Amino acid sequence: MSEISIEKLFSTSELEGVKNSFVLGTLAVNESYYPSIGESQEVITYAKNSSGILFFIKSVSPDPIPIEEIKGPIYNDYYIGFDNDDMGFGPEYKHLQPSEQIQYIRKSLEGKLFLFNPKLTYNEKNKRYYKNLKIFSPEGNYQDGVTYIPVPKVDMSVEEFEQALLEGMEIEFKQYNHTMPTPRYVQCRDYIYSNFEEWKKHPRTKTTRTLINPKGVKRIKIDEEEHRDMLAAGLEYLYFFPINYMQQTIDKMFQTEGVLCEEWGKSEKDLVAGKTEALNVEKVVEEKPHAHLLEIEFLKAFEKLALEKGLYYKKEDLINFHTSVKTSALNILAGMSGTGKTKLATLYAEALGLSQKNNTLLVLPISPSYTEPQDLLGHLNVSTGLYSPGETGLIDFLKEAEKSAKKNNGQIHILIMDEINLSQVEHWFAPFISLLELDEKERELRLYSKNAVCHNRSDYPETIHIHDNIIFIGTMNMDETTKDFSDRLLDRANIVVPTKLSFKESKQALQSIGFEKQEFSSEDFKDAYGTFEVFNSWKSKKHPWDAFEEHELEFFDQLHEILHKVDQMKGFSFRNIVRMGDYLNHIPVGTNGDLMINRRDAIDLFIKQRILTKVRGPIEVYEELIGTQSSAQDVPYNSRLYDHFTTEEAQKISDFTESKKELERKARELGMNGYAS
Repeated sequence: MSEISIEKLFSTSELEGVKNSFVLGTLAVNESYYPSIGESQEVITYAKNSSGILFFIKSVSPDPIPIEEIKGPIYNDYYIGFDNDDMGFGPEYKHLQPSEQIQYIRKSLEGKLFLFNPKLTYNEKNKRYYKNLKIFSPEGNYQDGVTYIPVPKVDMSVEEFEQALLEGMEIEFKQYNHTMPTPRYVQCRDYIYSNFEEWKKHPRTKTTRTLINPKGVKRIKIDEEEHRDMLAAGLEYLYFFPINYMQQTIDKMFQTEGVLCEEWGKSEKDLVAGKTEALNVEKVVEEKPHAHLLEIEFLKAFEKLALEKGLYYKKEDLINFHTSVKTSALNILAGMSGTGKTKLATLYAEALGLSQKNNTLLVLPISPSYTEPQDLLGHLNVSTGLYSPGETGLIDFLKEAEKSAKKNNGQIHILIMDEINLSQVEHWFAPFISLLELDEKERELRLYSKNAVCHNRSDYPETIHIHDNIIFIGTMNMDETTKDFSDRLLDRANIVVPTKLSFKESKQALQSIGFEKQEFSSEDFKDAYGTFEVFNSWKSKKHPWDAFEEHELEFFDQLHEILHKVDQMKGFSFRNIVRMGDYLNHIPVGTNGDLMINRRDAIDLFIKQRILTKVRGPIEVYEELIGTQSSAQDVPYNSRLYDHFTTEEAQKISDFTESKKELERKARELGMNGYAS
């Protein structure tokens, strides 16, 4: 068999199917064996007898079926990537020295999850098969030992999908082709289906299957927010979840809550009846204020408190900040020094009824000397066997938040990291960046090894649980004394830049609410809004994808392609589109029933504070993307992004006023300094 070429083992369609399938992988660090095809036994090394650098990737989700079924000799257990094989590294990569390139690859890939397209190659010289790959997109952080399972999502209504299952009709899995393993789970809207007996593949298509026998198929309704939090990676029609989550949580739900296909129609009727009963109950309990009315009351209190304390910001900016906090674990207030960013964050906490006195608020000034988590958290002294907490007070604050989360009416806690970029955030904040990507149940901050000797363990246990009741807010100045953020952080945080009112607008704002004689403090709002129950009631239960129309998604796909073409490690990621959907779904509704931020403006704000923040770099790389601008009056010249935001398709979605202003700023900076930040 070693004499048979790979083309004869597999059909052309199978080979194309492999290249168009998706696998989740991570850099194969700390493995026991690497194939001897590099100059050293390292996970990243120089290739033998050829120029370039190679690296080894281990798959943490199932391989395509043809790769699993190869009977001939496979030389490598790991996928092999070559840096000269369109790996998607940034354009600056090719200008680095070889040793710097190795470090670049390690920094880009180590500890990360990423989607890749596998491919099979055959070496005629040694008659062996090789597993190679092309990186598709970076995702979140990798947890050691975790494996993942792909779950296709169908682009159908629940009624259409269930009819197709029951009647043996063709079902298209758009990003799940025939070379990928038989799907064990399928998602349709907010339902998961499983217990499939057999799927039939259709030879005339590459992504269509028919269920042979629907008997025994069950469905469960998922908690959309909890399910989404467990998502490790994915595309629009393909998700990857940890196998443990699917087996321990989802399978258990199928056993206890699963509805057999024979009962689907009946269950729908019962569901409608249940909803009607719930509405009748709600009418009886009219004395309880609606959540959205309480949120409106809070926002008015927040605005009044800000004005009384001398912070003159646009109302829309305050609502944007609040909406961002509801939808992202980490938010950063940015702007020039002295504009009241820290004060705004503390007043937001005060409006929720939080205070440092009650240990529900902690303002943590960041020092340039912070280089690792222990600088904030403290450390275990192995000589004395005592845990020494950091002088920041962060450990005690986290313990209080954990304790509060276990109460029925526990409080929200806010951690404000003042001047977050005076030191490299990715170093001292590293454990939290990783933890905030996980489901709440899995967020265990480890202080020291469970086997370590710690005499004051009762006061400082080995782990602290980070619950959803903690809000992380950073403030940052944009000047020469600060550190840049990595794309890894920018992809997870909203960068909110509030706009200061003019002096005339400030006076009008003060007069309009007529509170010159009032004095507000956090005591006026004590326990009014800051319980987790109340704050959580302001969050939407809508699915992020329901926030978009198809023409909008097509526009954002085009935006991704524009970014991705210049730098293949950048783009409009799956995480970004989900977060945008969350953001749009969480915009507060006013008393008149209208959104408190116009939807068109909200899309513009999100693009500015979540997508354009990552567009930065030298003129040699980004001139075509950003363009240049010779004066403040000109629009950017030769800017693909600016042109994209001025198309007819763009204007159907938003005016993109703020995004275009941001591009103008970057273009001026690029023209003047040769670098855009």
